[in-house]
Amino acid sequence: MTDAFAVMTETVLASLGQPLTVIYKDGTSDPVTGILSRNVKPVGSFEAVMQSMTTVAIDRQVRLERGDQLSSGTESWLVDRSLKDDGYLTTWNLHAADH
Repeated sequence: MTDAFAVMTETVLASLGQPLTVIYKDGTSDPVTGILSRNVKPVGSFEAVMQSMTTVAIDRQVRLERGDQLSSGTESWLVDRSLKDDGYLTTWNLHAADH
């Protein structure tokens, strides 16, 4: 059964993902496929303030840490923290990287 879920994860990434480059803190880099999402979510006690949020879902085998960088074309982001791990894909919070 686990193999079926692994195939499903690969299919989802192939269908919805885009090529990204992970640049680790030590300067090495690897190509990966991830699903970028840009959303707006409410923050604060009354939810009157909205905040932009960028996340990426990637295969959980890719070992990211806070401070690593992701890039796609001319855009790049710093990895903040893991938000969710379903055992196959891990969703990470991202912040725009200053150039």
